Amino acid sequence: MKIKLSTLNLKTIEDCFKTDKEFCKKWHVEAPATAKECAKRTFEDLKTAQLLKWYVIKDGRNIVGFFGNEGNTRLSSFFIKPKYRPANKELFEMLIQNLEKPFISGVYNKNIPALKWLQKMGGNAKHRYKEGTLVIFEE
Repeated sequence: MKIKLSTLNLKTIEDCFKTDKEFCKKWHVEAPATAKECAKRTFEDLKTAQLLKWYVIKDGRNIVGFFGNEGNTRLSSFFIKPKYRPANKELFEMLIQNLEKPFISGVYNKNIPALKWLQKMGGNAKHRYKEGTLVIFEE
């Protein structure tokens, strides 16, 4: 698998979201909603990130998922298609290769699978707010 620096792309986000039937029904901040509605919200949120670098993960010609970093201390967004999730440690290392510890990732509270995944990868959910949880990855 390889990562490629890319341009923020609404279609890629929507195509990825369509592969996970439960994500837009239960876990996305807009849930319950369609993949198109969820993708639009994610796209609009990411457009406001001034330091965003957006990456697409590929396995050959197939898109595996995407992620965004802000500077070298924030994992801003990520999505891995369900069929690739079992390889999660390898993919997580790809997501964070340009980040320096300590770094953070914010997750909406309703996205329980993402929060559990970040904790499984070594993150500490230290700060819980009304809408989200700040996950910190330390040395």
